[in-house]
Formats: sequence, structure tokens, C-alpha cells
Amino acid sequence: EVSGDRSVRLHTFVHNGIMILRDNRAFRWFCVGTFVFGFANAMIQPAYVIYQVQIGVGTDWAGVYAIIAASIMTVAYFHWGGIIDKKSPPGLMATQALCWVSIPLIYCIASRPWMLLPVYLVSGILLAGVELVFFNGVLHFAPRERITHYQAVFLTIMAAAGLIGPLVGAAMLQSRILPMKVMFLMTGLMIASSGLILMVGMRRYDRPNAAEDRPPDASS
Repeated sequence: EVSGDRSVRLHTFVHNGIMILRDNRAFRWFCVGTFVFGFANAMIQPAYVIYQVQIGVGTDWAGVYAIIAASIMTVAYFHWGGIIDKKSPPGLMATQALCWVSIPLIYCIASRPWMLLPVYLVSGILLAGVELVFFNGVLHFAPRERITHYQAVFLTIMAAAGLIGPLVGAAMLQSRILPMKVMFLMTGLMIASSGLILMVGMRRYDRPNAAEDRPPDASS
């Protein structure tokens, strides 16, 4: 279906996007939770790469990791599709976030390349689900006539997390403000907190497509 009014000017579109976050409390909690999740994962990526080099990961192991993750994701998409059809996206995202905590914890104890294999097993399974939950989470909250507007707001927030996170992580590494393994533990705590944020938002405000949550000017 066609979503949105193409005659709306950019400044009005941006203003209405801000009003979405103000008025739709359930969607706001979902965006905050996923932002924390995305920011934590983006922030720790530079440390993951450097740590892999330190424990001897070369191009051969990097290729193995990529093959494992991609193969598992291909199968996992089919299974997650059926699961997501039956579950609330914010609740499922909270569960996935809590499971994702295992990844930085594995980095804390890994001292050989083979010890990172569980990371790519877990991430292959979870990443497929996370991608589908991101998309379906927006559909869960957005009125049909505003799907593209909600999607624009959500992806802008996630893009901000993806842009800022690596810069913060790289700055922390360069300044050596924290040992690398402490950064892994901090990332695990941030990801766990994102799951808690999503749970709180789901229990308090999860009312998909609630008409009373729409801004007065619903043009998009």
C-alpha cells in the first residue's frame, strides 16, 4: 500500500518525525532500546578487530568465521520468520539482546582463534532475528498510512548509533582509558540494559498502532 503524503515539505516531515517520538511512547521505548543495543555493538567493533589480531586471527580464520556466520544466518532467517509472526517484536528483541550478551563475554575469555567460533555461531543465529525484528518492530507500531515515516525515524536513530559508536570505541582504545576486556564487560552491560529497556517499554506501553499516539498532524 502507498504510505505517506509526498506533498509534505521536508521541515514538516522532520518535525512530525520528532512528534512521533514524543507522542508514541511505546515506539519511543523501542527506539531507545534498539539505539543502546546498536550503539554498544558499534562501539566495541574496533576493539573486537584489534583483539582478534592480538590472539592470532589471520585471514584464514576470518574466512572461516564469515562462512560460519553467513551459513547459519541463511537457515536462521526461515526459522525467525515464523517465530516473529507469533511474538511481540519488542519482547523478542529484548530476549535477543540478552542472548547477545554472551558475545562480549566470550571475547573476555578467548585466548585462541578457535575460541571465537561460538561468537559466530551465536551471532549468525541472532543477527538474522535482529534484522527481522528491526523491520517488523516498525510495522508493529506504525499506523498503515505512516509506515514510511516511522521507518525513516527508526533508521535515522540506528544510523546515528552506527556512526557515533565506532568513533567512541576507537577514541577509548587510543586513549587507553579502559583495558580491552573491561570494555567487553561494559559492552555486555550496555547490551543487557538495552534488553531491560525494551522489556519495560513493552510492559508499560506496548499498544501497536494506537490511534491516540499519533501526532495531530499525521501527514508524512
